Amino acid sequence: MAAGFSTFILDIGILTIAALFFSFLLARFGLPEVSGQIIAGTVVGPYVLGLVSSLPVITALSQLGIILLMFIIGLELDVREMKTMLARVSGIALVEAAISFIAVFAFMSLFTGNYTVAVIVAVALSFTSTAIVGRLTFDNRLGNNSQSFPEYRKMLIGVLVVEDVAAVVFLSLIPGLSGQLAGNAFTTVALLVAGGLAFLSIAYFAGTYLVPVVVEYFESVLSNSRDIPFLFSLALGVIFGAVATYFGFSPAIGSFLIGLSLRGKYSVFVSKQLISLHNLFVTLFFVSVGLQIDPRSAFAAPLLLFPILIIALTSKYFGGYLASTIARTGVASGTFALWLLPRAEFSLVIAQAATTSGVLSVELYSIIGVTVIISALLGPFMLSRRGELADHVTHPESSS
Repeated sequence: MAAGFSTFILDIGILTIAALFFSFLLARFGLPEVSGQIIAGTVVGPYVLGLVSSLPVITALSQLGIILLMFIIGLELDVREMKTMLARVSGIALVEAAISFIAVFAFMSLFTGNYTVAVIVAVALSFTSTAIVGRLTFDNRLGNNSQSFPEYRKMLIGVLVVEDVAAVVFLSLIPGLSGQLAGNAFTTVALLVAGGLAFLSIAYFAGTYLVPVVVEYFESVLSNSRDIPFLFSLALGVIFGAVATYFGFSPAIGSFLIGLSLRGKYSVFVSKQLISLHNLFVTLFFVSVGLQIDPRSAFAAPLLLFPILIIALTSKYFGGYLASTIARTGVASGTFALWLLPRAEFSLVIAQAATTSGVLSVELYSIIGVTVIISALLGPFMLSRRGELADHVTHPESSS
């Protein structure tokens, strides 16, 4: 027990130093630190230097990072604005994800002749990283004097949430693709829809009636306490993340929706309690993404890796460009498309589930992982060259 704990502490120390080094290195070149954290995990992880061994524990802890990140982003947004954007963001997500899916599916079908594999790889590479884009958006929000997210970034977050829901639905169907699931897809999706409506009702009730009463009590009776409001706020995000998994959704969606259901001073109260904690676990999340990627296996198949990489990046960019142009997002279409380039958590989750089910090979899983790393670097790099990460917004009529 003591030896295991010592190994875990040593692993955390190694990851911290590696994350510091690569974050500093990328920051010197004007790149977001989040990309450095993913690279750090890959370099010290089991497939490259092999310096870290506590993968299951680290991965489990890291999930708290994405829960807290999406919880705080939900607290920062106005549910009324998000409702008015629902049709637009759903249309954007449909157009850009569909173009990416079709391009990757067509190539994989021709290359492998296996339509099931083609569908899984295409879906895995169709979804933008909620964690990376959310982190970049939120970090920028803290670094400027504006009182809210720019309008187009609210749309981006809406697109990411729609994609996350679609990813969860697809994940539930993977066992069926490998012949492990009895029953039909319609029943599975119907149960998810029913569960989603039930969860939304619970989140609305808690955010509208329960949390305000508790916060008012804390402010009137426990105004000198720091620990109790903090623990309540942490428990709120984590519990609703857990409840979301019960209904078949990701914990990140659950924490986002409960955050979105709070308004005014109640959202400010909860956000204040957690703002200092979330950085630790969010960093751990990105490092853990890197830990799961085996670049050597991917580069051992260059005839498959490089076409997938090029097609995945260009089709996602073109899809985002077209969707932004149609929807008039209020920012240059090329800029909007670059925000959609990074892949991460759901790409790996879908690929891992398919690999465990025996549908995908380890080689294809690794190729998806390398695509995650490169897209996580390329998107933010291109945005930083445009000055977009400094909150410089280019208007639609200007060149893309």
